[in-house]
Parts: sequence; structure tokens; C-alpha cells
Amino acid sequence: MLTHWRLSELIWLGFATLSVLIVSLSLGDSPLGIASALSGIICVVLTAKGKLAAYYFGIINCVLYSSVSYNQTLYGETILNLAYYLPLQFIGFRIWQRNMDTAQSVVKPIRLSNILRLYLLGAIIVCTFGLGWVLNLFGDEIPYVDAFTTVASVLAMTLSARRNAEQWYLWISINVFSIYMWIERFQTNGENIATLLMWITYFFNSLYGLYKWTRK
Repeated sequence: MLTHWRLSELIWLGFATLSVLIVSLSLGDSPLGIASALSGIICVVLTAKGKLAAYYFGIINCVLYSSVSYNQTLYGETILNLAYYLPLQFIGFRIWQRNMDTAQSVVKPIRLSNILRLYLLGAIIVCTFGLGWVLNLFGDEIPYVDAFTTVASVLAMTLSARRNAEQWYLWISINVFSIYMWIERFQTNGENIATLLMWITYFFNSLYGLYKWTRK
């Protein structure tokens, strides 16, 4: 798992996990929230690196994060993680396993064609407005923002399992909205600082992932 790492990458992994752990413990976050955050951070750092072991931590994070979300009455997040993210971890693992660069022990990234990028953009726009319209009927306070994060998350996870570098553009936008959502939760009850820090770490890691995957 830690083969072919640069010193800067190891420092980033250590800083990301230790900073979240220290701050979360000092502010008295729950063990469940801390474990969820740490497994998620390790997962996304390994994903950016292209390591197959990312899926081991991804499975753990899906289960733990869904529990945290359920406790905060974020049922959309709960369903998304258990019904979609979790099964896709196993699918993505098999796809990555068959497309590894054995010399570097990392996955071989691929890119979408220009026409598929246009289809992807169109799908995001159409599905966001469609789902947003439905959520608005059910009284969602921010229906189209909610719809975008859901649609983008589904597509980003699919692109990740397929080894597409374009996933990182979606993850960056998803992370921005998720940070906003968990800031609201933290200001409301003063809890889940670990989860908020997890999403902030995700954002910076998605920038690194974009740089790393597009270089390849």
C-alpha cells in the first residue's frame, strides 16, 4: 500500500489524518465520527494516488459515514452511501485490480472522449433539474443544490470505478457543497467536527487528485 510513495505524499497522508484526529479529540467528537473521518481521508488519499487499497477503506467509510449521516437525519446521504457507494466499492475494486500498473503498483487512469464529456455535462444538467423539481415538490429547502450534489456524486463514483480522470472535477464541486452542508450542521449542534474536517481534507485532496491523474 505504501510502495512507490514520494516523501511529500507520505507527509500529506500523515498530516491529513493526524490533524483531523487531534482536532476531533480536542473538541470531543464521537468515536464513530472520528473513525468515519479517518477511514474516508485514507480512502481518498489512496484513490488520488491510484492505490487499490483505497477500496478497503472505502468500504469501511461507507458503513461508518452512513451511520453518522443517519444520526444527523441526513437520510439522502445515508441512502446514497449504503445503496450506491457501498456496492460500487466492490465493482471498482475488480476493475482497478485488472488495470494496474504493476511496476508502480497504481491504477492506469483513462480519459473520456470529448463527445462523452458533452454527454456527461448534459446528463448532469438534465438530471439536476429533473431531480431538483421533484425535491422541490417535497419541500426541500435547497432542491437544486441538493439535486446537483446527488447527481454529481453518483456520476463521480462511477467515473472513479471506471478509472476516469474527469472524476476529480466533479469531486471538487461536490466537496465544496458538502463543506457548506456540514458547516451548517456544526453551527447548529457543535458536533461532527471530524466530518467537517474530513470534507475539507477531501477538497484539498481532490485538487491533488486532479493534478496527479491528469498528469498521467
